[in-house]
Amino acid sequence: MLNDLGAARAAIDYIESNLDQNLNLDTIAAQIKYSKYHLHRCFAQACGTTMGNYIARRRLTEAAKMLVFTDWPVLDIAVSVGFGSQQAFAAAFKRMYKKAPVQFRRDEEFYALQRRIMLADELTGRWLVRDASAKTRIAAEEDIPAWMELLSLVVDGYPHLDESEYAAHLRRSIERREAIVYEREAKLAGAIAFRRDLGTIEFLGVHPQMRGSGITKVLMRSVLRELAPEVETVSTTTFRAEDAADTGYREDLLTLGFAEAEMLEEFGYPTQRLVAAKTALEEACDAQ
Repeated sequence: MLNDLGAARAAIDYIESNLDQNLNLDTIAAQIKYSKYHLHRCFAQACGTTMGNYIARRRLTEAAKMLVFTDWPVLDIAVSVGFGSQQAFAAAFKRMYKKAPVQFRRDEEFYALQRRIMLADELTGRWLVRDASAKTRIAAEEDIPAWMELLSLVVDGYPHLDESEYAAHLRRSIERREAIVYEREAKLAGAIAFRRDLGTIEFLGVHPQMRGSGITKVLMRSVLRELAPEVETVSTTTFRAEDAADTGYREDLLTLGFAEAEMLEEFGYPTQRLVAAKTALEEACDAQ
């Protein structure tokens, strides 16, 4: 598995240094000297997404940053992140950010679609949940730096998230003992924040290396034990159906037993509330 991480890391390094170039699996595999089939498998398993999806989201994130923090012309920004025309860039940007580049610049509110993925040797092996050395516990203030590091890796699940404002919100959750971490060797593999009295899930993040490993069920099960006895329904919000920006978070929640509820607008972004009976979630989380 460490060799697999080496392939994925080499690909990430090359991508991050060449976002303005023509990037594809064949080119990257040739440059870092790996079989493209091996590299494709290693990247998807280690990063929890395809290489093409990662490249597209990283390019648009860097473009969004330049739109807000520089006065570069839109065409120059498009070219600098590998787009052949302003029209192609504008279409891709609006599909993911739900705003035209010009409007995004005018609003001056940057948020990331995808941060650079940092892979961890401690999290090798997708079935970490079976490891007796891994555990969940109530989060403490000293967990904040590691939690924020995890947040940067799963920010793709939280459109329009202001990471600096979130840190203050996380502190309040920790003070109320409404935050749980899942760790191994002091490395956070997952984290969840909730409201005990309301039954709402405010944050749920699993390290990209561990998506699909069962950690989501472990975290949810831990929360269900903490909810107030009178809480019968659990809710959260996520992407709407067919939102191109969703990398699978909605489907993960639906598979767990959540059902569709009302459509919402959060910070101007279209989302949807999902709900589930607490008893149904308990059954789903206990199922193997």
